[in-house]
Amino acid sequence: DSEITILEPSVGSGNFLPMIIEKYQHCKSVKIDAIDIDKNALEILKILIKKIKIPKNTKIKFIHSDFLTFDSKSEYDVIIGNPPFGKITKDKKLVKKYKTNKYNQKTNNLFAFFIEDSIKCAKHVSLIVPKSLLSTPEFNQTRELMNNYNLEKIVDFGEKAFDVKIETIGFVLKKTKVKSKNKVKIESFGT
Repeated sequence: DSEITILEPSVGSGNFLPMIIEKYQHCKSVKIDAIDIDKNALEILKILIKKIKIPKNTKIKFIHSDFLTFDSKSEYDVIIGNPPFGKITKDKKLVKKYKTNKYNQKTNNLFAFFIEDSIKCAKHVSLIVPKSLLSTPEFNQTRELMNNYNLEKIVDFGEKAFDVKIETIGFVLKKTKVKSKNKVKIESFGT
């Protein structure tokens, strides 16, 4: 790989950035867009990022924006992240805005919106989301959409991996039109 573009759509304090930088250090050029809706989180991240060695081939652009309303001008090679979990119930205007052009109209859950928007603007998507994605009827359409592409891997983290009280999974999806004959690799940790 000579050049790679990466988006972290809800970067927060940047927990994934050191791993991303290390993983792609062999590339000629690495461009990372780090988006967060919380301006304070981005300011803290800018301070924290100075504590790690960033190779000359890596450029990080900090973007204060809501990923779900962010207008990406280009397709990224990779989107990686841990989007917020939870439903929006009170702000009806925001829910309507987030649901615009979404395949799954039956949910108000943020992570489902992140999955759809990530699929729209990246060749590879790897997100950590609630395990409820796998079986809850509310996410039937999200799963249906994901099944249009090559789901390569699911990692079950249980509820111990991230010190949260919700079971989480990670998935890797390759956005290609033709489904491969490969089976989905499933791994389990922390159960």
